[in-house]
Amino acid sequence: MPPPAPGLVHADDEPGNFITTFKDALLHHDFYNILLYYLFFPCPNDKIQHLESLQGRHETASDLLELVQIDGAGAWPPRTDFESWPSALRPYHDIYFNIIPLLSTAEPSLDDAANKKLVGDFRSHMRKLLAEKIDLTRVREIMAAAEAGRWDIFSRDAYNGFYCCIAVWGTIPVVKFAQRERILELPPELDLPWDYLQRNFGVTAASGNNTANILLNINKRGERVYKINVSMPKLIRSSEETFFRIFLDIEVSAFPIYYEMVCAIISYKDNNRATCSNYLESISFRLRRLLRMFFENLVESRVSQSVWLSYVQGFQAWGVGSMVNGVLVKYDGLSGNQALILRALDAFLGMDRYLSDEQSNRSLGQLIEQEHFHTWNSQPLSGS
Repeated sequence: MPPPAPGLVHADDEPGNFITTFKDALLHHDFYNILLYYLFFPCPNDKIQHLESLQGRHETASDLLELVQIDGAGAWPPRTDFESWPSALRPYHDIYFNIIPLLSTAEPSLDDAANKKLVGDFRSHMRKLLAEKIDLTRVREIMAAAEAGRWDIFSRDAYNGFYCCIAVWGTIPVVKFAQRERILELPPELDLPWDYLQRNFGVTAASGNNTANILLNINKRGERVYKINVSMPKLIRSSEETFFRIFLDIEVSAFPIYYEMVCAIISYKDNNRATCSNYLESISFRLRRLLRMFFENLVESRVSQSVWLSYVQGFQAWGVGSMVNGVLVKYDGLSGNQALILRALDAFLGMDRYLSDEQSNRSLGQLIEQEHFHTWNSQPLSGS
């Protein structure tokens, strides 16, 4: 039987309430409530330490621990660092902030010729900055060092931050002219590091994903770093912020669920049905609160339908592909079906996967998809 689990939820112990209380306490400078938050909110470090003691008991424990320690740089959601990159990589960060105000337009044109010029000017400006500011030889040396395990040169949390520093193209709203493109040749300054990032995370798509675009896009102060519509009206900016915060907050609340899934599997394996049942009850309770984050935030007053597709989600939808062995392969970009909690639940309940193996490997990576979810899917608790 696994040792007693830290932070097992009780009827009056609702994770979302602690998060809300902490935010309210900060807003009102209520340091007493802040102190209570740190004293009583279940500490993820306790769960990580417990997983270390369980990793020899079942492969799901070691898989989840690997996800935290390697992909997450010691935490989940993952740790990121945008300030201590190797100096040769710093221009990527600066170039993003130089070009991002030029990306969005409040009054999109319906004239293809005008949009073609706008897109062309934007890309030319970005290519010029990349060519002037980026030393590809140094970038190759740094990425090769990280690939060889030299994390003293490029720490994992800084590596995560660099992974999030995405390639920007076209214009927002995504116009008809840009949607006609089937293949897009990216500058070598973007292609070179992306090849290393793809190998590290096991992805093959040229586009980003839920982890790269959302979970890693948070600095140590809890702020989104690479925003999209920085010069647009408040309705657009607030809809963007709320929409992407939903997926981050969900993943914060999901980690205790992943942890309790592991504990439930081990308890079931040990034929300790009572303990397993307690974990399942806790998972059910946490899951109800997690799903409410969708229903309470994905509403018109917080994410406006009038701007969501054109200014928020449209930016994440890749829509172009590349030729692979003479065949056009189209990449889908970011999608809600990439959310880790949804895929973990499917696996835990023994349900079929929504995405094919090929689609999963393109966007999610072989490490997470094959090791974590495939393993979990072999241990459904249905019928327990």
